[in-house]
Amino acid sequence: MLVHKTTGEDSKAVVGVVQTNFITGGTGAFKNIRGLINTTTSTDLKTTTSGARAEGEYYFVE
Repeated sequence: MLVHKTTGEDSKAVVGVVQTNFITGGTGAFKNIRGLINTTTSTDLKTTTSGARAEGEYYFVE
């Protein structure tokens, strides 16, 4: 996880978080699932507005 503070387009403080989560298996039919999910979030500390984006991919091990 990476947390960073930057300045937004209107000179307000913005906190961003970049995170990678690994999928290492589940239960039942999903016990062989593998993959990862990349998530990026940002929050404007003055207006408390936030945004998020997540992308991922997965596959099944035989």
